[in-house]
Amino acid sequence: MKYTKAAVSTCIREAASSSLAPETKLPAPPSSITGVQNTLSQDWIGFSLPRGSDLQTVERLFGDMLPPDTEWEDRHHGGNNRPESYTRSGVTAFVGSERLGAFVVLDGRGSGLLASSSGFPGWQEVAIRVLRFGGKATRLDLALDDRAGLLDIAALIDCCETGSLSTRAARYRPYVPEVEFGQGSQGKYEGVTFGSRQSETYLRIYDKAREQGRKTGVEHAHWIRVEMELKGARAQAVLKLIAERGIGVYHGLLRAYVEFKSAPARGLPNPDRVPVLPAWLLFVEAAVKLRVHIPPPLTTFDRIQNFVARQSGVGMATIYLALGPEMFRNTCEGVALDAVERMAAKHHEALDMYRYKRAEVMAA
Repeated sequence: MKYTKAAVSTCIREAASSSLAPETKLPAPPSSITGVQNTLSQDWIGFSLPRGSDLQTVERLFGDMLPPDTEWEDRHHGGNNRPESYTRSGVTAFVGSERLGAFVVLDGRGSGLLASSSGFPGWQEVAIRVLRFGGKATRLDLALDDRAGLLDIAALIDCCETGSLSTRAARYRPYVPEVEFGQGSQGKYEGVTFGSRQSETYLRIYDKAREQGRKTGVEHAHWIRVEMELKGARAQAVLKLIAERGIGVYHGLLRAYVEFKSAPARGLPNPDRVPVLPAWLLFVEAAVKLRVHIPPPLTTFDRIQNFVARQSGVGMATIYLALGPEMFRNTCEGVALDAVERMAAKHHEALDMYRYKRAEVMAA
C-alpha cells in the first residue's frame, strides 16, 4: 500500500472516530499552544548568542513575539555562567558576563506562551531569527502528540520486548514515572525511552494524559507524546534544518531514529524489509527517513594540547613531582618517541597545520 499525505490524513480521521478512540467521554486534551489541535510542537530550546550580546539583543531577536504590555522581570540570580537573569513571557535570558554573550532558554511553559502570542510567526521563523543573530543551540526538544488513538503504549513496549523494531539508539527500556516509583509501588509502565539523557539524542514515548492527570487531578482522553531531546551539535544541526524546511522535519527524524515493526526485526541483516507497524507509519505521516550527519570536529594542535591537559594533566603532575624536572623531561620524551608510530592521519594533519602557521608568524 502506498501512503500518500491524503491517505494518511484520512486514516487518522477514521482512527479518531473508530473503536480506537476512547469510548468514555473524557475531557479532550488541552488544545495545543496555538489554540488548535496541532500535534507537532517545539517544547524546549536553549541557545547561546555571541559575545557582546545582552538583554536588548534578546529583545530584538524576539521582537513582536513578546507582548508589548509585558516587561522584563529581574530574577535576582544568575545561571549558565552568567551573573544575571531576566524573564519575560516565558523567555528567560541569562546575561551580564563580559566573557560570554547572552544565553536564552525557552522551556515547555515558555514555548507554549511564546507560541500563543499574537505575534508568533511559527517555529521555522524562530529558528531563522536565532541563526541570524548568531545563536548556537545547546538543547532542542521536539514533541509529536497522538490524540487520535493511533498509538498504544502496551503494544509499543511489546515491540521492544519481542525485537519488533529497528532503532539507532544503543539501548531502550520501559518507562516508569519517578513520582509513582518513588512512593514504593512497582509502578505501571507508561512508555519507553531510547538512548540516555547524556547522549545527544534521547527519545521518550509516554502517556501524557496520565501524567497530566496526576498533576491536575483531571482525567484526559487518549494522549500519547513522543518527545525527542537533542543536545550539542545535533541540536544545532536540527535547528538549521527547521530554519530551512520547517518543523515538519521531525517526522523524518523520528522515523529514522526508531521504527516499530509488525514482526521481529532485531538482528536481521536488513530490518528495513520487515513491514512497519501501520499505526506508527500513520503517526509519522509516512515521512522519508531523515538522518543528520554531524562531521567530526577538526583535530588541531590546540585541541590535542587541551585533550592531554584534561586527560593526563594530573598524572603528569604526579610524575613531575616524583621524578623532578630532568627525569620528568626524559620520561615524557621517551613516551612521545614510542608513540610516534601510532600517530594517525589526523595527528599528522594537525602537526603540518601547526608548522605552517608557525612559519607564517616567523616570516611576518
